[in-house]
Amino acid sequence: MATKIYVSQIDTANTTGGQSPTGSLLVIGSNGPYWSNASLESITGINLAEIVGYTGSVGFKGSAGDVGYLGSTGYTGSTGSDGPVGTTGYTGSIGSTGYLGSVGYTGSVGNTGYRGSEGYKGSEGYRGSEGFRGSVGFQGSIGTTGYRGSAGDLGSTVPFAFTSLTDVSPQNYTGKANHFIRVNSTANGLVFDSNTYVTNSFGTSVNFSGNTVIAPSFKSYSETVKAKGSINASVANTVTIEFNDGNVQTVTLNAASIAVVLSTAGLSSNKLHTLTLFVKQDATGGRTIDWSNQTIYWPRGEGIYSPEGPTLTANANYTDVVSLSTLNAGSSWYGVLAAKGFPTT
Repeated sequence: MATKIYVSQIDTANTTGGQSPTGSLLVIGSNGPYWSNASLESITGINLAEIVGYTGSVGFKGSAGDVGYLGSTGYTGSTGSDGPVGTTGYTGSIGSTGYLGSVGYTGSVGNTGYRGSEGYKGSEGYRGSEGFRGSVGFQGSIGTTGYRGSAGDLGSTVPFAFTSLTDVSPQNYTGKANHFIRVNSTANGLVFDSNTYVTNSFGTSVNFSGNTVIAPSFKSYSETVKAKGSINASVANTVTIEFNDGNVQTVTLNAASIAVVLSTAGLSSNKLHTLTLFVKQDATGGRTIDWSNQTIYWPRGEGIYSPEGPTLTANANYTDVVSLSTLNAGSSWYGVLAAKGFPTT
């Protein structure tokens, strides 16, 4: 069927009337024309991507065949009689609608309480007036720049020649690890110094070489003990005590009488040097010491006389402790039998 669309119908060609959105399509439907904003693919059901492309060339038209002969028309059969129509059944009655229950009452809303009144705000005090600002003083004049002094004479250069190193050439430092470089005693060159100087932590023994240590505070200190061992008269009847070995020494008497010599090496006048000597009897016992090789003052109040010295414990394997002190570099000594009779078996 052909459908005509008039100009007057364009604004209302819609199933609901009115205007359609911009870009809508005018579609001729089975019930008349209408506007649609759907895509062309959804309306037609055709995938446009499949039909887009180059148009192929038109092929040659084939020749028309011969027209065949028309056959004769057959006879029309007779029409049968119509059958009887059945009776229509009764329509059932519609059931009644049930009653709707009543809605309950809504409870009343409580009264809103009264809001208390706000207190009065106190009045603000008067602000004092500002004083007058003083006038700015005059800026003083800038003084003139003074004269620059002349440069002084350049001092003489000290001859710090590394060629004056006495123990190694400056190109070879083998064996000089952890050494210092200091000015030599004649102040005309530099030398390597292997001494250990005072720091806050020592990793090696330090030799103060008789220098004074002022106001030290010792904590958890100890003294080195030198063990002289057994003294046998058949080998040597004299034992020499060297203070450089330490202020505490031990000796075991292994002969009837052993002469003790107190060396003066390393001792200085006007300084107190002390020695604590642990004297032990061997398994025989009854051994004595000859102190006559030096001048020793023993306390007579305890019955000890020079040069014999104190009477030692005679018991085998017993130990006595003798303390010796000098104030004059070993010219004379003060001796004390500090303790006696330790059973050190």
